[in-house]
Amino acid sequence: MRFLGQILLSLALGYSTLQASTVQSRSFFGKQLDSAILSQALPLSTEELLAYIESQGIRVYFLPLENRNYSKMEAKYLAPPEWILRYRSEYKRDGVLGAYISPILSPSETQIPIILLTDISNRWTILHEFLHVLFEREKTKNKLEDIQKVFERQQASREDFLDLYPKRSDLTRLPSLISTFRDYVLSEIILSKSVSLEEVTIELILLEFVKSGALQNIGTEQIQIAISYAGKNLAAFQSYLNNFKDTSVELEKLLHEAEQTGAPSEKMKQAKVDLNLVHQQLSEIQFELDHIVVKF
Repeated sequence: MRFLGQILLSLALGYSTLQASTVQSRSFFGKQLDSAILSQALPLSTEELLAYIESQGIRVYFLPLENRNYSKMEAKYLAPPEWILRYRSEYKRDGVLGAYISPILSPSETQIPIILLTDISNRWTILHEFLHVLFEREKTKNKLEDIQKVFERQQASREDFLDLYPKRSDLTRLPSLISTFRDYVLSEIILSKSVSLEEVTIELILLEFVKSGALQNIGTEQIQIAISYAGKNLAAFQSYLNNFKDTSVELEKLLHEAEQTGAPSEKMKQAKVDLNLVHQQLSEIQFELDHIVVKF
């Protein structure tokens, strides 16, 4: 796996060379968060960290995967019985370490951010889920588009694209096909930055805090897990991106063919603009992927 190997090499060559000031100013995939709030959380013990997170207006619940006696701290954060019944089997099956539930999706009537922790959650997991909250708050503060709306647009454009793509030999349908492909690609990139690439971003940020010394008492095994998780998500997204690039090349050839068969119509001209926008967006996200290890 190319990304995983590069990240491992980067760690081996420069594990303790990055300064804390550099870590605090870093940004992956254009994502921003309140580094001051996060910095205060880094030196805290697990118990202190949970209390600090709740002081930020976030509810923390412990979701036991097994029936057993709970520690005093676990009992303090024990999830409501109906939640345990609702989530336990699913999380146990999928090996979930922890989860962030947005206020929009919260099963709680108060609709506050919720972090669910399990028996196998550790301090790293808690910080990971906390970063999800901070990223969402930053999106809300900057009035970015609701991710649910982006998801709905992605699903609709994907469905339209898959309907039109088999008919791509009909060049009269090409402008509509390219238009739906544009919407599909652009919404997918935005969505990925809030889902799979946010997972990558969080792991890389925490790894950089480890490298700077701001985040301590993190074992080698946890570091390797984080590297592997980030690498797998990057590789999966790269594969997805490659499919988009292959399709854009194919559509470009079809568009060229259409232009050769007659005078370009306004629709064909717009299709060319749409396809150029797709190429630009794919190139920009590829540039970020190619340089992420350099920055790391």
